[in-house]
Amino acid sequence: MPPVQMTRLLRRGRYRLFLAWHPLLEEMVGYACVFDPPAIPVLWLDYMAIEPRFRSAGYGTLLFNRLAQIRPDALGMVFEVEPVDALEAGQRAEQERRIAFYRRLGAQCVTDQYQFPNADGGRPMGLWVRLSPGVKILPAEVSRKAVMAAFDTLHADVPQRDRLLREILPHIADAHAPSPCAMTLSPPVGQQESGRQRQ
Repeated sequence: MPPVQMTRLLRRGRYRLFLAWHPLLEEMVGYACVFDPPAIPVLWLDYMAIEPRFRSAGYGTLLFNRLAQIRPDALGMVFEVEPVDALEAGQRAEQERRIAFYRRLGAQCVTDQYQFPNADGGRPMGLWVRLSPGVKILPAEVSRKAVMAAFDTLHADVPQRDRLLREILPHIADAHAPSPCAMTLSPPVGQQESGRQRQ
């Protein structure tokens, strides 16, 4: 995003920059940019990054979970994730690690037909959702409204945005909270037999 556009959004209060600060080391651990779409009960995580030397130490999880709490009425947080499509092994491993990270935090892909708008048209991505605690469902219609708001606000300068929206919106699905595993455990066969023997 161009700095001028980011400054304008920050001044309007709908786009926020969060810094993760390590109080003991007095260093920035990471940062995130969040769009708060008006009249839509979700947050849009536009970007999140952890400084390389602080990765794989739990800081990404802490930042992600803290971001999910900044708007108490939000049904969830919506964000774009690169698919695993890189040809170079190191980049591919990074894409796989990122997806595993979001899955581990309870996020789910609501469409793999999403496209990140850019000057060339669209870059294939996944659209992901992490539901807020206690929320059972994020209807597809709410996610669609969030996408339209993000396109109107964050990608208003992209010439093919209307075409991309027509292609993306029909593919967005509801996001559901995982149902608890309903598993009935039977005692081992030997215990069943010994129980019958005692009767």
